[in-house]
Amino acid sequence: MTALQFSGDLEVPQTIWSIDDLGLRDMSGQGSLQYITRLARRVFSVNTALIAVVEDGVERQLLVSGLGLPEAWERSGALPLSKSFSQFVLRDGSTLAVEDKDNHPLGPALRDREELPYHAYLGAPIFAPTGEVLGVLCVIDEAPRPWCDEDLAVMEDLAHCVTDALALRSALLTRQDLQREVEQTLDQTRRRAALRDSIVAAFTEPDRTSEQRLQAMLAAGCEALNMTAAAVTRVDGSHALILAQHDMRGEATAPIERDSTGSLTAHLLSGQEIVWFNDAAEAGLADRPAFDGKPPSGFIGAPLVLEGLAYGTLEFVASDAAQSDALEQDGALVRMIAMFIVTQLEVFSQIDRLKYSESALLQYILDLRAEM
Repeated sequence: MTALQFSGDLEVPQTIWSIDDLGLRDMSGQGSLQYITRLARRVFSVNTALIAVVEDGVERQLLVSGLGLPEAWERSGALPLSKSFSQFVLRDGSTLAVEDKDNHPLGPALRDREELPYHAYLGAPIFAPTGEVLGVLCVIDEAPRPWCDEDLAVMEDLAHCVTDALALRSALLTRQDLQREVEQTLDQTRRRAALRDSIVAAFTEPDRTSEQRLQAMLAAGCEALNMTAAAVTRVDGSHALILAQHDMRGEATAPIERDSTGSLTAHLLSGQEIVWFNDAAEAGLADRPAFDGKPPSGFIGAPLVLEGLAYGTLEFVASDAAQSDALEQDGALVRMIAMFIVTQLEVFSQIDRLKYSESALLQYILDLRAEM
C-alpha cells in the first residue's frame, strides 16, 4: 500500500493512512468528493477546482477529484508538487491565497512558472482522520484575481467537508474490518463447537475401538481446521510409528513406520511446543517432511506428552497453504484435540502394561512348572 506521507524537502507531516486504504487512487469512484469540487468551482466562479493528496516517496500530488483540469493533468492523474502552490499548503498546513503567481513572493519557487495555465490560486489543507495533513482542496483561475477574507473562510469550510467525508469513509472501513473480525470469531467459535461435539461423539459412541476413536478425532480436526490430512505418531528414538491417520482426499495411507530424523515430527518433540506455518521456508523449516514423508504447504502440530514423557506427535498438514490461513488462531483447537488424544493414549498405555503384566505372570507360572 502507499502511505499518505511525503518524504522530501517540503517535510510534509507523515501519516499512517494510505491512498489505497481510503480508496483515493481512482478518480472515477469519488462521487461525494466530486460534489464538493463542483460546489467549489461554482462558489468561486472558476473553471478549475480539484482535490489532491500526497503520494508516498513521490514528488507529486495525486488527483482525487477535479473539474476543468488541463488535459495533460487529467491524462496523467497527477501533478508535480514543484509546479503547484499546494506544496506550501502541505508544508504549512494552512490556507494559501495567491492573486498572481508572477507577483507573489512564493512564485519564483515554482518550476516552469511561466508555462503554468493559471495565475490565481486559493487552496486549503485537508486532513486525515488522525489529524495529519493529507492533501489540498484548491481552485485556480487563468487570470489574476483578488481573494477576500470571506473567500478564505469559505474555502476552509469546504476543505473541512472533504476532511469529514474522508473521516466517514475511514469509519466505514474500520467498521467493515471489525465486522470481518467478528465474523471470523463466530466462524472459529462454530468450528470449535463442532469439533467439541465430534470429540465427545468419538468418546461416547459405543462399539468403537481406540483406533477408531483416534481416527474420528483426526477427521473432525481436519474438517474444523480445513486441513488435508492428520496423524498421531508414537516416537521411539529416531523411529516414528503412525498409530492413526486420516486423509480428507481418500488417498492411500503413508508407511506405518519411518525414520523421523530431520522431520517435523522430530522438530515438534525437540521444541516441546505447538508449531504452525503457511510458509515452511519463512518458518525456517523448508524440506522437513511431516508424518506422511512430504514437506507440507501448511502445517500445524503439537507434541504429545504422556506421564511426563515425550510420547509422540499430533500433526495436521495442508496441501495448499491457502487452506490454512488462520493457523495461529487454530492453535487452541489443536491443543484441545491433543488433550483428548493423550487421554486415549493413556488407555493404550494401560493396555500395554496389562499385557506386559499378563505375559510376565504367564512366564512366572511356566518357570515354576519347569522347576517342579
